[in-house]
Amino acid sequence: MIKSKRDFIADFPGEKVAFFDDNPRDVREVQTVIPSYLFDPQGHHISETDIPNRVRSWKEISDLLL
Repeated sequence: MIKSKRDFIADFPGEKVAFFDDNPRDVREVQTVIPSYLFDPQGHHISETDIPNRVRSWKEISDLLL
């Protein structure tokens, strides 16, 4: 049985901190379960206005988590 990323994260027993992905569809799906961020270093998904959390670099990710 294949689980969606959303279901996998929702069922994960450990602490959930954040989800990062470069696919807007996956971020939309998961953002209802855990703080989710669209990784968009090239700015290809500017028109995706329903995704409030974005990062453009690995540095931004480290700044969020540390």
